[in-house]
Amino acid sequence: MAQRSSGRFSEEAIRAAVFTRRALLLGGVQVLALGTVAARLNLLGQNEDLRSQGLENRTEEALIRPERGKVYDRNRNALAINTSNFRALLAHTEVSRASADRSVRNAAALLQLAPQERRALLALAQNPPSREPLILAENLEWDQVSVLETRQADLPGVYVDRTFGRQYLYGQIGAHVVGYVQRAREKDIERDSDPLLKLPGFLVGQTGIEASQDIPLRGQAGLRAYEVNAFGKVLRQLEQSQPRPGIDQHLTIDIELQQRVYDRLAEGLEDPRFVQAAAAVVMDVTNGEILAAVSYPSYDPMLFTNGMTAEQWDRLSNNEHAPIRFKATRGEYPPGSTFKMATLLAAQAQGFKRDDVFECTGSVEIANRTFRCWNRRGHGEVNMVRALRESCDCYFYELIQQVGWDSVAAMAQRLGFNAAVMPDFSDENRGSCPTREEHFLRRGQEWRIGDSVNACIGQGFILATPVQLATFTARIANGGYAVVPHIVRTPMPYPAPALDIPQAHLAVIQEGMWEVVNHERGTAKKAAIQVEGQRMAGKTGTSQVRALSQNVDEFENDWQLEVPWRHRDHALFVGYAPVEQPRFSCAVVVEHGTSGSKAAAPLARDILINTQALAQARGYSR
Repeated sequence: MAQRSSGRFSEEAIRAAVFTRRALLLGGVQVLALGTVAARLNLLGQNEDLRSQGLENRTEEALIRPERGKVYDRNRNALAINTSNFRALLAHTEVSRASADRSVRNAAALLQLAPQERRALLALAQNPPSREPLILAENLEWDQVSVLETRQADLPGVYVDRTFGRQYLYGQIGAHVVGYVQRAREKDIERDSDPLLKLPGFLVGQTGIEASQDIPLRGQAGLRAYEVNAFGKVLRQLEQSQPRPGIDQHLTIDIELQQRVYDRLAEGLEDPRFVQAAAAVVMDVTNGEILAAVSYPSYDPMLFTNGMTAEQWDRLSNNEHAPIRFKATRGEYPPGSTFKMATLLAAQAQGFKRDDVFECTGSVEIANRTFRCWNRRGHGEVNMVRALRESCDCYFYELIQQVGWDSVAAMAQRLGFNAAVMPDFSDENRGSCPTREEHFLRRGQEWRIGDSVNACIGQGFILATPVQLATFTARIANGGYAVVPHIVRTPMPYPAPALDIPQAHLAVIQEGMWEVVNHERGTAKKAAIQVEGQRMAGKTGTSQVRALSQNVDEFENDWQLEVPWRHRDHALFVGYAPVEQPRFSCAVVVEHGTSGSKAAAPLARDILINTQALAQARGYSR
C-alpha cells in the first residue's frame, strides 16, 4: 500500500511540476511580449514627445507698426496728425472655414454692419485674398470693443487691434500740398519690399508730402518674437524691439497765407465767370521756400483716407475743374507772354540792346504765313522795355528770326523750364521747352520757323507749371541766382549758385516788368500796389487754348465769355515784390480766365499784399 501510495504521489508530483514549468514558460513569454510592447510604446511616446516639443518650440515673429510722422507748417501748426483706431480682425488662417463663417456672422450682428458689408465679408472669409488677417470693421467705438471682448466664445479667430488713423486738420486748404494716405494696395506691395506694407490696413502716402516723404514718415517697425505650440498658442515672449516713429515733416508753407490765397481764388473777381479754376504759388526769391501753393477748387483728403462712395468719386473725377489735380505743380499751361522775359534775355546774350527797335504794324509775314500781334492795330516803334510793358508780339516775331530758337530754349531751361524743379516733391510735371534736337528726339519732327515764332511768345510747344513760373520769376528778381523751390523746410545754400546772367541784362527785364504794372500804358496798370515799399513788378500773359478766327480781335476779349468755358484763353500773371528789395515771387494761372490783365493780375496783387503783411508780422528771416 505504501509503495502504491508513494508511486501515485510521485506521478501527481511530476505532473504538477510539468504544469508549473509550462505556466512559468508561458508567463515568461507573456511578460516578454508585454515588455516588448511596453518598450515599443514607450519609444513611440518618446518620439511623439520629441516631435511635439519640436512643434511647441518653434519661434514666430510679428512686426509692431510704428506711428506715422506728423506734418507741420513753418509756424508749427499741425497739418496732419494721427488718431487711434480700434479695428476688428479675423485671423482666418487659425480657424476652420465653418468657424470663420460663424465668426463673421456673429461679429457683423454685434457691430450692426449693413447687409452688403456682411455679404462681402462672408465671401472674403471663405476665399481670403491673402494670408493676412481680414479686417471686419474699423474706427470702433469703445462700447463696440467691449462687446467683442466679452463675446469671444462666439467669435473664434476674431480679435481687436489698435492702429493709427490719419487726420488732416485743414481739409481742402492743405489737401494738395499735404496729400493723403490709403491702405497699401497690391501695386504698392509689389514695388516696395518693406514688410510693413503687408500689415493689414497699413497706410501709405499716395499724393503730396505724404507720398514724396513717405519713407521717412513711415518710421521703422518694431519686432516681437515669441514661442508657440503646435496649436498656435503663444507659450512665451522671447524678445521685443520697440518701433521707431516716423520723422515729423516741417514744411515751408505758411498755412494762414495758404488759407488767404485759397479764399482769394475762391472769391474770384466781380464777374465770377472769370475765375472757376486756378492755381497760385508764392516763393521766397532769396532761398526758394514755397510759402503757399494753392490749387482751386480742392477736395477733402479724408474722403480718400476713410473711403468714399461711388457717387462722391464720380463727382470728383468727372468735374471739369479737376479738383483732384494739383494744378500748382501738375498743371501744364502755355505760359503766353510771361515767357517773353526768357526770349529777351537770350537776345541780349546774342548782343541785342535795350533800345534796338522793331516796327509793329499788327502782323508779320514769315514763311508765307501771317503772324498777328494781339493788338491788330499795331504798336509802332517798339524797344525791349516797351515790348514787355505793352506785350507786343510782333517785336518778338522779328527778334526770334535773328536770335534763333536754341538760344532761347537754353536760356529758358537755365531759368527753370523743361524740368522738374522741386527735389523734395514728386507730384510734379516737367512742362515742355525743348531745343530743336530734343523736339526731334521726342516727336520725330523737324523744328520749323513757325514753331520758333509761336514758342518765343510762350505758345506752341511751350508748357509750364505755376511752380516753374514762380521759379523763373524768382531767378530774375533775385539778380540771377538759381534758387531751388522746395516745400520741406531744410537748409539750402545761401546765396544760391549764380546763373551767370549779366546784371545789366536783368536790369532791362526788371525795368520792363516794373512798367507792366506801374506805367500808364502797362498791361497790368489796374493791378498796381499803391503802398510805398510794397510795390510790385510783373508780367501778364494770355495763352490761347484754340486758334482764333481771323476776324476776331484779341484785344476785345469779352467775346470769350460767349463761348464754352473750356474754349477760353488761359490767364496768367507772374510778379515779385517789393521792387526795391525783391523778396517774394508769385505766379497765378486762371484756367480759361480770358485775360491775364483782367483775371490773374488782380489776384496776384492781393496775394503779394497779404504775403508781405504776414512776413512783416511773423518776421520771416532769410
